Amino acid sequence: MRVLSRGREYSIKLALGARRFHLVRQLITEIGLVSLLGAALGCWLARAGIRLLVHLSASEVPRIRSSTLDSETVVVLAVTLIGMVGLVAIAPAALCGSRGGGASLGDAGRGSTESRRGPRLRQWLAVAQIAIALVLLIGAALMARSFLNLQQTDLGYDGRNVLAFNVAQPETAYSSHRSRRALYRELLGRLDAAPGVVAAAAMSNRPFLHGQVGDDWTFYVEGQAPGERQNNPRAIGMVVSTDYFRTMHIELLRGRVFTEEDDDRAERVIVISESLAQHAWPSQDPIGKRLCCGWAENGDEPWLTVVGVVENACYRDVYAPRLDIYEHYLQGWSQLPNFIVRTRSDPLKSVGAIREQIRAFDPRLSVEDITTIDTVIGRVFTPWRVSTVAFAVFAVVALGLASVGLFGVLAFSVHRRTREIGIRMAFGASNRRIASSVASQALGMLAVGTLLGATGSYLITRVLGSLLYGATAADATTYVAAAAIFLLAASLATFLPALQAMKVEPWVALRHE
Repeated sequence: MRVLSRGREYSIKLALGARRFHLVRQLITEIGLVSLLGAALGCWLARAGIRLLVHLSASEVPRIRSSTLDSETVVVLAVTLIGMVGLVAIAPAALCGSRGGGASLGDAGRGSTESRRGPRLRQWLAVAQIAIALVLLIGAALMARSFLNLQQTDLGYDGRNVLAFNVAQPETAYSSHRSRRALYRELLGRLDAAPGVVAAAAMSNRPFLHGQVGDDWTFYVEGQAPGERQNNPRAIGMVVSTDYFRTMHIELLRGRVFTEEDDDRAERVIVISESLAQHAWPSQDPIGKRLCCGWAENGDEPWLTVVGVVENACYRDVYAPRLDIYEHYLQGWSQLPNFIVRTRSDPLKSVGAIREQIRAFDPRLSVEDITTIDTVIGRVFTPWRVSTVAFAVFAVVALGLASVGLFGVLAFSVHRRTREIGIRMAFGASNRRIASSVASQALGMLAVGTLLGATGSYLITRVLGSLLYGATAADATTYVAAAAIFLLAASLATFLPALQAMKVEPWVALRHE
């Protein structure tokens, strides 16, 4: 705005014989100095933002600690800065040259109003700032809402005070099914007896161990036609120890859970999730039903009898529960490297006691990859948390810039219209009417900017659909809330220019040039 308001000065210099190159050089010097100071502040804020992201996700995002403001980013920033300075410096000189020095001098000489081109350009720049700020504000609100919805999601188990770790076994020891099952039974007994431990269990895969990757089991139910078996979805297969459900606080909905009597000599049994029970036997009692894991038609795969139904659990993602099949470790696959322990207090305080119990049984065993289930779940939420913080920072910055831009446009307009306002007040215009004219100008820019911002938000947030949870790109509540926040900021930005216009004295305004 300052560059555009100096049109008369530039026209006088051109009329007195100044070369346009000298004018552009002066503008580059003035604008470049301000831009360099802004770029230095921006680089400092960027480094602070990177440190903030590292602090928020240091343990969840791979190689996040190596993130820095590298030379390639600085080069891109420098090129952008040079282009912006050149554009802002050349445009006024070209504008003055295209209109001619006499036109600018005539506009300034009238003193009452300025040409239409300047105000329109400033208003459209403010509208663009409003639209961009609203897009970021709506995006931040949607991400924040999704993050809150995720944190309130019922995963089907309670991860608080649960320690997870891996027990590495020597390659030559415990090579048979019998020896491994005896090992797990002994370790679980010792872990149960450790100080502060409430329950202990072992499993083939712990929650979110490999992200979306895990053991998928094909299955078909008894009586299902061979042609229909190929259409069955895959289920998450897990081999667990007896106290797994008690340790994870997974609720039993029907039937029973595993016992130590469910071994090789007993009938092969399984526990399934509620989602699998509803899929395989809708409107039926699944207890006593049988299914087979695999597509074999020659009877090689054993039939598994359902003895219990438990609550749905999220093991690979938090969007929706999948079909789960649990098999007992005394009947199924005997490799159970993952252990979990529920404690009465902070589970990390029990690490030393757990190591001692395992080392006392067999010094060749080592405890590795120690973490907590809460930490594991926190890593799953990291993309939403980082995106929410990033959007929030961008939205706050854009909201501030748009408010300052709107304030600048209105304040500059009041300053340029001082003579006009004085004339109106001399003819009897009230302070309220003068303030209303300033507010109506702001309202017009807000209306156009809000419309463009809402449209852009709907189109852009549809691309972010994979990061939204419990919210949609067309969520009316979020749009209204974001618009209300922006309206409040815009009201504050409009108040001072309107107050400035109301304080104009007619006799001073009539002498204003």
